[in-house]
Amino acid sequence: MKNKRAAKAATRSPSAAHVIAGFRYQLLQSVSALLGLRGDEELLLEISEDFTIVAGYAATDVQVKNSQATKGPRPFSLQSPEVAAVLGRYWDLSREGTINRRLVFLARGGAAIERGFDFPGNLSGLAYWRAAAMDSDTQPLRAALSAILAGTPLGEWVAAGPSDAELRSRLLHRVQWELESISAEQLTTQLRDQIGELFYARNLPIIAASQALKSLMDLAFETAAKPRAQDRRLTQFDLVKAMEEAAAAILLGQQMAPSLQASEGIGQSVLVSELGGVWPFTAQRAGIIDNLLRATSGQPLIWIHGANGVGKSTLARLVGQRIGGRWLELDLRPVQKDAAGSTAAWRELTRMIALTAPADGIIVDDFDDDASRALRSRLTALARLLGSRGARLVVTSHRVPSPALLLECGTSTTASIQAPYFSEADVVELVSAAPSPAKDMIAPWSIFIRLSTRGGHPLLAAAKVSSLRARGWPDTALVEDIIGEPSDAIKLSRDEARRALLEDLSELDQARSLDAGSLLRRIACVFDRVEDGLIRQLALAGPSLLNGGDALAVLRGTWLEAMPGGDELCCNLGDEADQAALCGFSSMTSIPSWNVAPAMSLGN
Repeated sequence: MKNKRAAKAATRSPSAAHVIAGFRYQLLQSVSALLGLRGDEELLLEISEDFTIVAGYAATDVQVKNSQATKGPRPFSLQSPEVAAVLGRYWDLSREGTINRRLVFLARGGAAIERGFDFPGNLSGLAYWRAAAMDSDTQPLRAALSAILAGTPLGEWVAAGPSDAELRSRLLHRVQWELESISAEQLTTQLRDQIGELFYARNLPIIAASQALKSLMDLAFETAAKPRAQDRRLTQFDLVKAMEEAAAAILLGQQMAPSLQASEGIGQSVLVSELGGVWPFTAQRAGIIDNLLRATSGQPLIWIHGANGVGKSTLARLVGQRIGGRWLELDLRPVQKDAAGSTAAWRELTRMIALTAPADGIIVDDFDDDASRALRSRLTALARLLGSRGARLVVTSHRVPSPALLLECGTSTTASIQAPYFSEADVVELVSAAPSPAKDMIAPWSIFIRLSTRGGHPLLAAAKVSSLRARGWPDTALVEDIIGEPSDAIKLSRDEARRALLEDLSELDQARSLDAGSLLRRIACVFDRVEDGLIRQLALAGPSLLNGGDALAVLRGTWLEAMPGGDELCCNLGDEADQAALCGFSSMTSIPSWNVAPAMSLGN
């Protein structure tokens, strides 16, 4: 009998455990908000929603839903009662007009498909909300909200037909659905690390981070349980006090190396900046930007990939400039081969996000090598966060993103765009910028420049236009780079590419660096494009390259440019490229490098 009663009690206990686990998750999210408070903000607990961040005349309400049920976290849809209820509360509070409100709905189970409603791309309504908040058609969402919320003030307002601009500004941009939040265990680890970083910055012992997290959890619980609403609030002062009290129980005074902190701070501040204007002689590439934004419509992420010198960084800045608003830019180029340095730079980006006004978009430039491996999870989290707010993330990289990575970012393969060469209109725009040639010579010069830079390779074309502009557009230059020796501008660009190639090869072990240099020179002997099978045959040709597969992986994306249809376009190092690539690797077999090979993909 006793065993039966025990078994029966055991079947009842999970429901209570789910409630406790859900409340603990809410407290963890509250602590996360407390750690992110700015100087003028307050954290209100259990007032309008689970917690609210207030600053002056602005407030962000956060509703936390977490289930630890056996079947896993529950998904939500526009038809979920909790979603309708939280939208109703938000609308009632926002209509009072005394404060600028936003709403964040946190959950872990993802989005469910609505019954009886279809959204483009077979998306759920809550996933399509994000696309409509950016630039997608709002009509499918209007129809669903009008029907689901019929009879409520919000449903009636949507049914009345506000403009797209008004719908986005009053509702879509102000409500975020973060439905794939991290687990309680992951959040605990993240908070402990975050507290550890704060302790490090204040010369407090990092070992006290675990105790500080417990103290903050207790503080949030005690504050949320207070009977009077005016007492259920916390500030940065409460945060610092609790953390210092936790650290006081452990040995203090352990000094960190000030020089290390200073150098880290300087490096990070250089790598994170606000997006300004582009260089005045840069082509605005209006047609290219139009096509790019059309292809990525509704996507939270735009991934621009391509080889060296195809203008990925400039294209990303032009996208930000076209979309408008406030943009931040993280330049990973100086630290892309340094996992620790790239992580430090990312911390500076998160500080900039936390301490400044909300950004309309963020550019992460040169997401490659060690930086890409160290920051992958952070990038996917940022993409989802920005997408839920109706903002954009633009990433530039040598590599084509995998479908799995794009899925983690909450987007699809349509978000991946190969950086295109200059169009005819782009070159005409470059040539037309003062000081320009005579008006009747703009078209001939533009045609010549595209021909001599292999169809408008951005770096080569820009270098050539700059050189011609400085020389006053001499008629004698109309045949250079087609007949005779390459121009000085092209030679300088090739020299820069050679140095970059040598630097890349020097970071490999000797066997792989030899094979990579040799494979590139073999490919350079082929006129125009080469397909993957031919590349592998070239690697096997005598003397065969033992590390041909590794060499191809190293070169692809950076020095072998992927073309439509699966072909590769080889970077041409010009005459004597074999000697340049060799750079002392005397055992490398010499193969002639023909000057008729395609224009090389160079620099950024």
